[in-house]
Amino acid sequence: MPLPIEVLTLILAHTDADDRHALRASSRVLCSSIDKACIALTLPRVHTCSPAAAALALRRAAARCHRWGGVRALTLIALGAECMGPALALLNVAARHCPELSFITLARLDRELSLALTSHLSSCRLASLTSLAVTAPKRGRPLLLTPLGELSSLTALTIIGRADGASAAWLPPGLRRLQLGTHATEPGFGGTSWLDAIGACRGLEVLQLCWLDALDLGQQPDDPSEALDYAKFYASVGQLVNLRELSGVFCQVALAGHGGAESYVIDSLEAHLLLPQLTALQRLVLYMYVAPEDQLTELIFMQCKPAIKGPLSSLAAQCATLEELAFGVWPDADTDATHFPP
Repeated sequence: MPLPIEVLTLILAHTDADDRHALRASSRVLCSSIDKACIALTLPRVHTCSPAAAALALRRAAARCHRWGGVRALTLIALGAECMGPALALLNVAARHCPELSFITLARLDRELSLALTSHLSSCRLASLTSLAVTAPKRGRPLLLTPLGELSSLTALTIIGRADGASAAWLPPGLRRLQLGTHATEPGFGGTSWLDAIGACRGLEVLQLCWLDALDLGQQPDDPSEALDYAKFYASVGQLVNLRELSGVFCQVALAGHGGAESYVIDSLEAHLLLPQLTALQRLVLYMYVAPEDQLTELIFMQCKPAIKGPLSSLAAQCATLEELAFGVWPDADTDATHFPP
């Protein structure tokens, strides 16, 4: 006597991907049950497969996509430019057959493939797409992010990797959550294009900044001896009046030019310049990572310190709703430092 479909679905929910793959080939009933229960696709399944095998996996997934109407998440990993056609075809088929598809992850893809896919997302009518995560390969070329600005349905966006300086108006205005960052061994997001674009995101509630450096917060001055001006950072973030969470970590030292001949340092962020308009903040957790000067490019043996400074007394008026805070305490020059917390 065959098991009811509800029982099969419950059993399959407790199996891993490899077991489901094997069970799917064992009978038509199991195959149908697994297809109907599928809510997430990750391609290719084997990260070390050849380019030809990856392209074949994409074509097979596109041919079977009509069986996976309940898919909500799609992840494409480590694909090269040779997968351009099959990947675009898969997006088209998913748009037709997966009405619940709401989360797409593009991880470690070829730069041109990432650009093609993000450009195509705005035209293939994925009405339920609300979350997108793009992660560039380490030591990869900067990402051109301009097409993202057309994805008006997005409410959550994650970008990990350097941004191309030509990116413009690339933040969708409907965002509620935004994470920007890069790899810890390659700090620096790629300049202030994100500050130019963030003014459109007036409904933003959560902003996470990971491994940005001084040159991401202020324009590089013409004279290397001059300090960076962070007025643009304070003014741009200050527009986000609905922000509930501001968190992340900065690399304290930014290297400019080739060979690190010039460097720029973030000493700290001024509370009285950053916070007055952010009256809805509940969580303010920003840190600086500091590496010894002879290890700037390796970022090892790092130390952490809070990035915000200023009198605690000012926070009562500026951020009355704060529930969590990373705050630095520095002694006066003539005060014994041992009386202060580290």
